[in-house]
Amino acid sequence: MNGIQLYEYLEHAYPELLDRVIFISGDSLGEVTRDFLERVKRPMLSKPYTPTQLVAFVREVFGVRALYP
Repeated sequence: MNGIQLYEYLEHAYPELLDRVIFISGDSLGEVTRDFLERVKRPMLSKPYTPTQLVAFVREVFGVRALYP
């Protein structure tokens, strides 16, 4: 199951979880992926990324404060 399939499953089975979904992709230029991301309007982090960038992305999207400075 890929990310698109997972999201579509959640749309039908658990729509209350959709606002908790973020995407990480190395295929943001592919037509299918681009069209999907435009449709669902969920945050996406492009590969490659550093661990620091991933943590910052999750914190920004979900409003999580750092536990440690």
